[in-house]
Amino acid sequence: VVSGGSDKTIRVWEHNQVIQDTSEVGCLVISKDFIVSGNWEGTIKLWNPLTGELLKQLQGHTDKIKSLAISGNLLVSGSCDKTIGVWDLVTGERTGVLEGHSDWVHSVAISNKENFIVSGSRDCSIRVWNLGYETRVLEGEFGVVLSVAISSKDEFIVSGSKDCKIRVVGITDGKIQVLSGHTSSVCSVVVSSKDEFIVSGSTDKTIRLWSILGEQLKVFEGHTGPVTSISVWNGYLVSGGGDRDQTVRTWSLETQEQLQVLRGHTGHVYSVKLALLKMMERVEDDVLNYVMRPYRTQEPYQLTEDEKTQLDQKNQVFNALSEEFPVSLGKEVSHKERDERTDLEMDDSTLTYGEVDFVSIGEIFATINNRYGGIPKGGKFYDLGSGTGKGVVAAALLHNFEECIGIELLQGLYGISCSLKNKYDSEFPKIAGENPDLFESVPKVTMIQGDILEDIWKDASFIFGNSTCFDDYMMETIGSVEVAPGTLAISLTKPFSSGHWHILEKTKKRMSWGEATVYIQRKVDPQQERLDRLEFGRALSS
Repeated sequence: VVSGGSDKTIRVWEHNQVIQDTSEVGCLVISKDFIVSGNWEGTIKLWNPLTGELLKQLQGHTDKIKSLAISGNLLVSGSCDKTIGVWDLVTGERTGVLEGHSDWVHSVAISNKENFIVSGSRDCSIRVWNLGYETRVLEGEFGVVLSVAISSKDEFIVSGSKDCKIRVVGITDGKIQVLSGHTSSVCSVVVSSKDEFIVSGSTDKTIRLWSILGEQLKVFEGHTGPVTSISVWNGYLVSGGGDRDQTVRTWSLETQEQLQVLRGHTGHVYSVKLALLKMMERVEDDVLNYVMRPYRTQEPYQLTEDEKTQLDQKNQVFNALSEEFPVSLGKEVSHKERDERTDLEMDDSTLTYGEVDFVSIGEIFATINNRYGGIPKGGKFYDLGSGTGKGVVAAALLHNFEECIGIELLQGLYGISCSLKNKYDSEFPKIAGENPDLFESVPKVTMIQGDILEDIWKDASFIFGNSTCFDDYMMETIGSVEVAPGTLAISLTKPFSSGHWHILEKTKKRMSWGEATVYIQRKVDPQQERLDRLEFGRALSS
């Protein structure tokens, strides 16, 4: 994922690289060897994506560069100087200047066969240019054209305009189909690589997925400002936000869910791109799966008969320890304290009470042990928002952690968790001693009254968050805490949105309130991850 913006930076997110430009970065494209950017000084620059080194500058435009398109060594640029530049990236020479638009050229695109160029302008026209740089103006009312894209088979053009409309124009017959749904300017449009669908981003803060026939399939919501740029590749979508949003977001087109919120830009995000660079060539599908590390919605892991028997026996012990503290007690205490306290500086919904199911947590632990290398012995388990502490005791019964710790903000729930801890301390050591084949150790259990948004748990080796009612700010803050690479995490309903967490698996499990979506995640060292990917790609190449 690469992005550029008004803060004069280009960010290569997978490599944690920030490249500083001298002017606002209005657009960028990715080749296999480098990043190409266009800035508001009218300069095109070629960058090394790993080192941030400026490799080459292309001069010629006299005003802001609004759009770039690339195909092999052919580069095309659209500018506020009303011209389109054609460049040879090998020599760095401008081989052509296309003139004809009477106002800013907002967007350019190159056909798949490199035999024509399409441009969209503030002069309300779309032009098609052949290799001889002759032009024809498409007939029709297009409004101020902000974005253009060409289908992979070069059969139609898609445009997005300031009048909130998307238009699909047949290149041969000129027929126009209008897609309506956005309520504000359509800033960016793309067509999938196999011409299966169209994606659009708008200042109405939404991204919309359309069938080629014009049916609106999905509205993606999450940005808090205009969606200024989108890019689609290999089943994934990346988007950039303007105004106060200033985020880059990644989405899965398969599950139609948001995967990450990347924060770092301090201004408008004008351009985003999603692709592989040369050092991570798409050698085989395995490389793609490794590099993008997409999570998979899999069939639940099926416990063996021995695992089922052990889990049932542990569940009986858990029920005996926790029977004095039913779900109804936790709900009653939680509701009462939330109603009485006026000092809680957070949305009341983030404190909504619900409890985990022991068997479900046991099944998740078994999934990790059998599919993802296992849960290491020892280490510290943290339950963030631990309520009455049942999740903490469940972890202590299910795995030989060194210590299991619960953090709870509400005094009443914390008090109940301390009572459960006292019962665990007084009864479980004897139970474990009598059942050495069932329990390998007696982990220390600790309950803390505190705020989970403070990084008091950054020594965690395993994190659990009953995050169904956590808002985006809480998920981002938790995800950004600097725990060690390799730390495992379980979150409910939504994954952590930042901090190099990779989703290993998404599944469904039963909880006290019903079925919940569970995300199994692992913290990754971004630098080591880059080296691993390079080595993996080289191995497959050879």
